[in-house]
Amino acid sequence: MHLLFSHLDKDKSKSISIGELTLGLKSCLSDDEARELFIAVDKDKSNSITIDELINECSMIHCAYVLDEIKKAIKDGTTLNLN
Repeated sequence: MHLLFSHLDKDKSKSISIGELTLGLKSCLSDDEARELFIAVDKDKSNSITIDELINECSMIHCAYVLDEIKKAIKDGTTLNLN
């Protein structure tokens, strides 16, 4: 996570601007998708993303994924596989 953050934080300000995020993810996200991602991660509405915000958001996404997989395993009566 820190490596990704460092890659996106081009000016080394310890925060990622919308411009840095859009430019850094241009190969995999459209400008609109990058803007939506930025808004979702910038929880304090400071118009910048800190490493803590990025880690927190990624942790919540992972937790939601794990909970969904647990629910599926229980419903299907299968073994849980998170690989």
